[in-house]
Amino acid sequence: MYIDGASSHKEGIGAGVVFVTLEGEALLYSFTLTQNCSKNIAEYQALILGLEIVVDTKQLPLKVYGDSQLVVNQLLGHYEVKKPGLLPYYNYAKRLMGWLGDVELERLLRKDSKQVDALAKLASTVSMTDKETRIPILPLEEVKKENIADFIRTHIIYHYGVPRYIITDNEKPFCNSLINKLCQKFSFKQKNSSMYYAAANGLAEVFNKTLCNLLKKVMAKSKRDWHERIGEAHGHTGPLLEHLPKQLPTH
Repeated sequence: MYIDGASSHKEGIGAGVVFVTLEGEALLYSFTLTQNCSKNIAEYQALILGLEIVVDTKQLPLKVYGDSQLVVNQLLGHYEVKKPGLLPYYNYAKRLMGWLGDVELERLLRKDSKQVDALAKLASTVSMTDKETRIPILPLEEVKKENIADFIRTHIIYHYGVPRYIITDNEKPFCNSLINKLCQKFSFKQKNSSMYYAAANGLAEVFNKTLCNLLKKVMAKSKRDWHERIGEAHGHTGPLLEHLPKQLPTH
């Protein structure tokens, strides 16, 4: 993992991360930092963002290369963290590295690494923008798994980078081996929204309405001791509870 951060009043503040796999494939990430900060904080944030990606993907062992003499030597224990503003970033980075376990950190001189130099230029040219990210809508005669996989790869990953996860509510075109292979290849996750559990959602809605109606009747008949008779409403919902799934979706 190659990291670099940049802080410039003219061009903006950014962080860049490049992952190079054992097969030689490169995955590039660039981030715009929304708050003004020093070059050293930008370096720490680049490292933290990269480590958080690794936490999600569990791609270990990991070797980290950075060109910041201060940041690398602080994390290796050679330098003391004297500035209070750097301490929260230092502590969080150390905690992530400790949690991952198999992480090796090494400093590279800028002249010795074209990747680091290119990454620094990329990060320093990242600037804030008010424009919305627009993903094109493609008219398809039929929603097939091949079309879905090609759209995710071509119009999302190649244009905007690898997402951490995608959320879908259309079962068949997304839940198949082709999409699973795509998720594994680019190391991102797929999550199903609650619409996938349409039947369970419907039963839960019916149960809620029935329970509310029963509670209203109990309270109307016994205004004084309604709190003692509230168990009657629960007793009437027993048959309906048997049809509910044991574990309802939580997302």
